[in-house]
Amino acid sequence: MTDAVLPPPRSRLILERVLGLTALSNAQVAVNPASGELAYAAGCIVVIYNLRRNKQVRYYRVDKSVSCLCFSPNGQFLAIGEKGYLPAITIWDGTDGTLCAELQRHQYGVACMTFSQDGRFLLSAGLVHDQHLYAWELKLKMKDAVRRLEVAAVGCAFVEDKILDADYCQAGKFFVTVGEKHFKYWFLGENGSFLSTGLRVNDLPELQHRDAVVNAKTSATFTGVGCGHGSCELKTFAVTLDGTLCCFGASGIMERLVSLESNCGNAISVTEAYVAVGGSSGVVRMFNPSTLEYRTTLPFPPAFGAANEPSNVIPASPSILYPAEPFRYPAVIATRITGSHVIVFYSDRSIFIFGTTNLDAVTLELSFLYHSGGIRDLQVAGHVRGVNAKGKLVYNDSGSAGEVSANTIPTGTFVTCSDDNTVRLWNLELHRRPAKASRIKFSNDRLEHRHWKNPYSQEMLRLIYNDHEHDFENAHCVVLGGTCCHDSNSSVHSPPKGNGLNKGLRTVAIRPDQKEIAAGDQEGNVIVMPVPLENPVIRIGAHSSMVNCIAYSSLNDDGAIFMASGGKDRLIQLYDCQRGHAVISTLESHSAAVTTVSLSRDGKLLQSCGADNVVSTSEVDAKGKMIESKVVTLTGGKVFGTVLLPDSDTVVACCNNKLEVLNASTGKQQLAHLVGEQHHVAVCPANYCVAMSGSLAERIIHIIDMKSGDTLATVMAVYLCGDLLMIFNLRSKQNFHVWRKCSG
Repeated sequence: MTDAVLPPPRSRLILERVLGLTALSNAQVAVNPASGELAYAAGCIVVIYNLRRNKQVRYYRVDKSVSCLCFSPNGQFLAIGEKGYLPAITIWDGTDGTLCAELQRHQYGVACMTFSQDGRFLLSAGLVHDQHLYAWELKLKMKDAVRRLEVAAVGCAFVEDKILDADYCQAGKFFVTVGEKHFKYWFLGENGSFLSTGLRVNDLPELQHRDAVVNAKTSATFTGVGCGHGSCELKTFAVTLDGTLCCFGASGIMERLVSLESNCGNAISVTEAYVAVGGSSGVVRMFNPSTLEYRTTLPFPPAFGAANEPSNVIPASPSILYPAEPFRYPAVIATRITGSHVIVFYSDRSIFIFGTTNLDAVTLELSFLYHSGGIRDLQVAGHVRGVNAKGKLVYNDSGSAGEVSANTIPTGTFVTCSDDNTVRLWNLELHRRPAKASRIKFSNDRLEHRHWKNPYSQEMLRLIYNDHEHDFENAHCVVLGGTCCHDSNSSVHSPPKGNGLNKGLRTVAIRPDQKEIAAGDQEGNVIVMPVPLENPVIRIGAHSSMVNCIAYSSLNDDGAIFMASGGKDRLIQLYDCQRGHAVISTLESHSAAVTTVSLSRDGKLLQSCGADNVVSTSEVDAKGKMIESKVVTLTGGKVFGTVLLPDSDTVVACCNNKLEVLNASTGKQQLAHLVGEQHHVAVCPANYCVAMSGSLAERIIHIIDMKSGDTLATVMAVYLCGDLLMIFNLRSKQNFHVWRKCSG
């Protein structure tokens, strides 16, 4: 008996999961002092992660990319700063997620922020081009029997230096900011207000500061700062870019310094018990805050190219200062201590959470691996037919998402490729934690899933490297597309610098029988990855330049499966998957780069679209030879994306400001809706609605009824899969969001 498929309801969208992050330093990572929840930046979203529940519990969205964030000491408020022209600082209720205040004084972005110990003041420092530092006073007032937050700017200072981090004194006596040749104290007077010079800046009192006495470090770049706790509450700890931990006394004079024995120092976190400092090559050292006595070094993360191998984690030990090959390990970009845990963010966009109850036996408790480069494409394994009465996905050919075999990709898995030169397989359900009643003993079904399990990630099943294995052993070879390094991190003050290399993957496709993945890179190669993924990959020199698109057909009547690829070289190649992926046909239907290519499920129809605004439709015989080709030029404007509907000759296209439905054989327009500028398009399995990504300026996804043209929903960040909408964050493609449609 088959599950009945319900008609597609009109729905709303809720954000279910964010897979990725864009945090570059401690300024974009914070821990709620009251609850211990972790907050970090992911594009224009701030993710709130609960360690105890191992779950993302809330999301805060702002209009621009998140550049910094911080919690108030009691955990009541979360402040989020933006990057871009005329940025805002938004203050949110840390418990229910409501917006309490929006502040606008900065011109070009906020570099870092911190609250005072009593939560009365908020200090915000602008980016290097902004050159302003503001002090804000927060007051809770009763209005209409409701407590409302009122915030006013009470001071300003003109600062030309590049500020990287800020913190507050636990005794409530001063704020401190650090950066490039910058270490300044901002003192509070006896009445608890900021000291002023008596001058005015931007119609506000000018804040008075005092430079720290840094002795031999006058030209140093201080990358992180943390004020002491308990008996050290008047001390200030800072780390320099050259790898030195410094301690300053209550008068702002450097009292002692310790070398990290690391090429650089990037992050620092201070509690009453420990000082944790992160540097190059995965190094996190723990020190005693009272004496700066060295305690231990945390375990190192997996080396570049070894994220599928659990044995490569080097345990914590005071005597192990470096990994064997330091150039193979990512730099630490942020670290936070919360309770008995140390949370570490690495330059390859991974998060590791260590248990530090016993420093002699530090344990890795949780970890997450994400793409370190821009995500270029996403595909889902299995043909979704719809949703049954219980809200579960129904698949056409591959059964349910719970059926798992080592020889096929699990149904419901989605595959991504990235500028970091990797292909990654994700599944949100396969390794979901069992119910409390069954936590002690896993069921047999769970044990069968172990073949599709990464040792460092609950959501990611497997990571496939396109770099050659020997490349990782060469210290001078650029791996992972140059998206992460072992010795330093990027700054929020400036955009990431490109390496000028033509590396990285551009497109990915899954064979319909789920026994193979194909990806195209920027050098013109098609990489075929058979399942099981332990099998060697097949590399095909298919194009003379970038591969833009790949598509598969299903098994045809003669037992053949075809694969097609389109490139920047204007060519379309057709391959026979059953004969070693031999090229059986080459098409030259376009006078410009091929942007999309599609094969009907039976392999009898090949459709392509190019930058020349031409849609080409070719009939293919059982042996893969072209019988007849028809070329239609779309005159409505530039074509950004096309989709060939399965088992039909209907094409859905983004053409200039319109959504057009065309007959692929005749080019005749069947439907047209004016929807504004769109760049990408995806059609739901029921051919009911279309998801279209807006312009680079608008950055909004429109969910549109294909027949009526009505907008069903808009979301800020495209791939439709049953009741899930897979979404790339268009503002920073190192992460993507998962949205679920909720009936109502």
